[in-house]
Amino acid sequence: MTLRELKAELQGILKEKENPQLEARVIIKHLFSLSDVSYILRENEPISADDEKRAIETALERKNGKPSAYILGHREFFGLDYTVDENVLIPRPETELLVEYAINEIKDKGYRSLLDLCTGSGAIGIAIEKNTGIDVVYADISSKALSIAKENHRRLIGDGGSFILSDLFENIEGRFDIIVTNPPYISPSWYEGLEVEVKREPRLALIDKDEDGLGIIRRIISKAPEHLNHGGTIAIESDYRQVGTIKELLSKENFTSVSVIRDLSGKERHTVGKDLRTY
Repeated sequence: MTLRELKAELQGILKEKENPQLEARVIIKHLFSLSDVSYILRENEPISADDEKRAIETALERKNGKPSAYILGHREFFGLDYTVDENVLIPRPETELLVEYAINEIKDKGYRSLLDLCTGSGAIGIAIEKNTGIDVVYADISSKALSIAKENHRRLIGDGGSFILSDLFENIEGRFDIIVTNPPYISPSWYEGLEVEVKREPRLALIDKDEDGLGIIRRIISKAPEHLNHGGTIAIESDYRQVGTIKELLSKENFTSVSVIRDLSGKERHTVGKDLRTY
């Protein structure tokens, strides 16, 4: 069997995908470490039975809902290539808007410290640190997620960085100029309606046990004032259906200048607030 024939076989397996030809090509290039040029040059070369078996197994995983980012082991986000696996959420384009907001706030306000809470792969904090040089603390409840974040930081920025295993603020000390977070906010009932691929991502990073999906966000907002410097900012990603309640929660904790950032489809996605209390 040649690579060309293998591609046809994988396309058949992936025929229910939106673009089976592209899916098959991506898998082959990944498994055989081929560039676009080398793929074309080698498509008539024979492959071993073991390589055919490996490619078919990978295509079947993709057919059954395994996200392509987990198959490839990486995902591009804010111009950087992040390592990802089943222990972390796959970074998404709408979250880039949260990064853009934070970068602008840091440059405008002269912020010097940031907490990336529920960091996962580290995508948010690393993108911000890379573009501003701000001191970042990366925190997550999952030790496996923190390992991925550390590896991404080492590869994209360098050794060092502060990584804390913590259930939200439990092990966090000190105050920060800005807190950014993409916490679990999917309610149990919403989870049932998610696409198969999304359900392959870690439940720990997706699901909040409260029916409105806001239990963890309530905890974050109630404790955030203890960890923000005067004039500091908090920015929270959530579902658009939760934004109204989050704005109310921030206002009750005396956050001011509460505003919303809309995502690429125009839906309210990120809620931000300023802590202007004196201590």
